[in-house]
Amino acid sequence: MATTRRGLRGPRSSSGSRDHGRTTPPPAHDDILTHKTDDDDDTTTRGNRSRGTGKNSSPTDLPDGTTQRHPHGSPSTPPGRPGPTSLHTSGHTRCTSTTTTTTRRRTTTREEEEAGEEVLEAAAEGRGKGTTTTPTKHQHSHHPHHHHQGPTPMLLIFVCFLVLVGIYSLHQALKKREEEERAAKKVKPIADVYEDLKLELQTLNREFSQPREVWLGLLGQLEAMMVDEPPQPAVLLMVVPDDSRGAASCLAHHLAKAVQYAFEDSRFVMFDTRTSQYMGDSAALKLDLDRTLSGLSRAHAAVVHNVESLPGHAAMILHAYCDNENAPYKQAVIFLLAEVPGTYQDLAYSRLDSLVDAHLEGAWGDGDEGEGEAGSSGSKGGLKEKDVSALISRTANAPLLIRPERPARVMELCPV
Repeated sequence: MATTRRGLRGPRSSSGSRDHGRTTPPPAHDDILTHKTDDDDDTTTRGNRSRGTGKNSSPTDLPDGTTQRHPHGSPSTPPGRPGPTSLHTSGHTRCTSTTTTTTRRRTTTREEEEAGEEVLEAAAEGRGKGTTTTPTKHQHSHHPHHHHQGPTPMLLIFVCFLVLVGIYSLHQALKKREEEERAAKKVKPIADVYEDLKLELQTLNREFSQPREVWLGLLGQLEAMMVDEPPQPAVLLMVVPDDSRGAASCLAHHLAKAVQYAFEDSRFVMFDTRTSQYMGDSAALKLDLDRTLSGLSRAHAAVVHNVESLPGHAAMILHAYCDNENAPYKQAVIFLLAEVPGTYQDLAYSRLDSLVDAHLEGAWGDGDEGEGEAGSSGSKGGLKEKDVSALISRTANAPLLIRPERPARVMELCPV
């Protein structure tokens, strides 16, 4: 019976256990074993790192290559077989899990680096177009709406045009200033001015048929101011009879041009009393004449027509410009034209000084002493006798009687 029972049971295995001819059933808790995937490895690895790698937290490798973990953290050993001793297998699983995690991190880092490079390239392109782009973590070059639009070509062209215009204007201003400074520094010697003026007067002497007394009177006055610092300006009163008006006006303009040429000025000053818009207002007319004669700061010759038509108070401005001590512009020639009634033949044999004084006293003076205050407008000008005498002594010191010229000659010399 024992033999029969032993035969029924079968032979005993070398390990001391009976072999029943079938596979050893799994332990009672096999239903909670799981096969680990890559995600499980990753989760397990992170769990081990957070909880530590103690004895109760180490994974257990199964014979079929899978890894199990007891729900309470301790490995399970199936009954009837020895416990697993596969340290190499467990280490391989941990290495595989760590390698997988490292690979994923490297992939993520590489993607972030590529995204950063794309953002930097987009920022560089934005700077090349004149825009400023601030790279951000989530900004990518394939999103065009993240970049600012640069200035349009027309705007750039307009800005460049304005810059060029500004540079050109600045250059012209500096050039003009240099020319003015150079002209101010370049002063023609007064001796050369006088020589050129005498040559011009010789030419005018041949063109006009004026008597010798006129040319001598001109040279006497002009010679007195042909010094570096003349004491007073040259004042010439040209007495104009009725038949000499055209000739006197033409001669005065040519004389002023001769002075302008000798001093190398750009122009000469001219004032016509009868054509002034302020003829009816004595104060305004005086200011207008003053403003015109102040142009002698840039010229050396002035022509004033019809001084006999100036109201007395307006004519007093001539006292300042023709003064022999305090004139504002002393190196200048002032031609004053005064029309008188009568012909040249009628006046040629009269005393010219007395004739001019009587004529100007009647034009500027006032016989009534009570009407000589400023602002009055008497029939004869409104100036007191002493004021008229002082004004005449400065304006009529060297009167010149102008002879008539042939009309055709006048039209030839002065077509306008």
